[in-house]
Amino acid sequence: MANDVRLQEGHPVDENLRPLKIGGETSSIEISKIDYGARVRGNLEITGNNETTGSSQCSGLAILEEGIVGHTGVAFDSLTGKYIVRNNGAEFSVSNSAYAGMILGYRCIGEDAAPVVYTLTTSMVTIHADATVRFIAPPSGNVEVNFQAHYYGGNGATVTLGISDNATYSALSAPSAQYEKVSFDVSRFDDAILNQNWVITGLTANDTYNYWIGAKTSSTSGSPTIKYGGDSAGENVPLIIKVTALPFAVTNFAEYG
Repeated sequence: MANDVRLQEGHPVDENLRPLKIGGETSSIEISKIDYGARVRGNLEITGNNETTGSSQCSGLAILEEGIVGHTGVAFDSLTGKYIVRNNGAEFSVSNSAYAGMILGYRCIGEDAAPVVYTLTTSMVTIHADATVRFIAPPSGNVEVNFQAHYYGGNGATVTLGISDNATYSALSAPSAQYEKVSFDVSRFDDAILNQNWVITGLTANDTYNYWIGAKTSSTSGSPTIKYGGDSAGENVPLIIKVTALPFAVTNFAEYG
């Protein structure tokens, strides 16, 4: 015998969400009149795609606009590149940029390995062919690149770090080489941990990029070096290159220039 499908307590369909009762039992599905919505209490498993033309509010999940929610693996695919996270209707990420802060690429060399020493010259050279990171540009086209390694300054010299788009040093944004920056200036025989950040804007969303880190010194006196890695106590920090997604430019919240 088929189960009767009714609204709770026999109420008519109106603007209020009310659960469906099937065979006298309350289900996890609540509905209201068209344009007011529906709700599922508990988990919702979708084996295909859920296409949304407006906003889709999912408890504990991101809100997408004009996108597709792929529920196999809880994957998100926004057709506009806009990702919004709200708390009770209030957006708390930089506008349309809920993905910001996502690590897009990461390279660590020397976490548990014999130390490596790279002797600096007065010309920009990539530190190592493996001192590179690959990533896919986020919807905003804006990223932050972070670099870490150990620096020994020799007889006292500055170290300049730069970003290359080739394993053989080729300055990003050549010929201006705007990403070549003096990172540290130490006294004679001093050591320091390099921690350099670059902000890069105007990338093409969804394109793949590969960056290498290059370095040079103002003087080779005393043999200044970049060192990284260690497999025992008292050695060097690893070489780390990390790329993090930044939000769309929004006045007073995310500004680039």
